[in-house]
Amino acid sequence: GHVALELYHIAVRLELEITIIDEREEFCNNERFPKATCIAAPFISVFTRPQNWIRPYFVIATRGHSFDQLCLEHVLKIDHWYIGMIGSRRRVRAAFQALLDAGTPRALLASIHAPIGVEIRAETPAEIAVAIAAELIAVRRGAEGAGSISARERVLDRLLKE
Repeated sequence: GHVALELYHIAVRLELEITIIDEREEFCNNERFPKATCIAAPFISVFTRPQNWIRPYFVIATRGHSFDQLCLEHVLKIDHWYIGMIGSRRRVRAAFQALLDAGTPRALLASIHAPIGVEIRAETPAEIAVAIAAELIAVRRGAEGAGSISARERVLDRLLKE
C-alpha cells in the first residue's frame, strides 16, 4: 500500500536490504520497488519454505487483519531482530487475541512492536513511514522504547488480560 511504498523509499536511503512480500503482483514488483527483492506469492507459501534471511527486521503492513495474523504467526518462528505491525488498537488486539487463543506464548507476543512506529502524531503515509523508520533505527541502535507507540499503548497488557 501507500505506507509500504513510502517506507521503501526511506529504507533505500538507509541502505537496508529490502524484501517485499505481497500476494498481489501489481503491488509487488520491481517496477514499483526497483531496489528490493520482490516476492509475489501467497504469504503462507513464502513463510513455509526456507528463506536465506539472516535475523531480519519484519514490518507487517498487510491489507487485512487475517493476513497480519498469518504473517505474525510465521515470522515469530523465524530468528529475527524486530517484528512490527501496522494497525489500530482494535486490529492489533484481534491479531494478538487470535494468536494467544492458538497457544502463542504471551512473552513472545510482548516482543512485537504494535502499533508500530515512534510517536510523532503521523497522519500521512509518508509521516507514518518516517515514524516506522525511526523505530527501526532506534532498535538497531539500541534505543528501544524511545517514544515507541507500542510501549505507550501496551496493547497486550492493557487490552488483553491474562
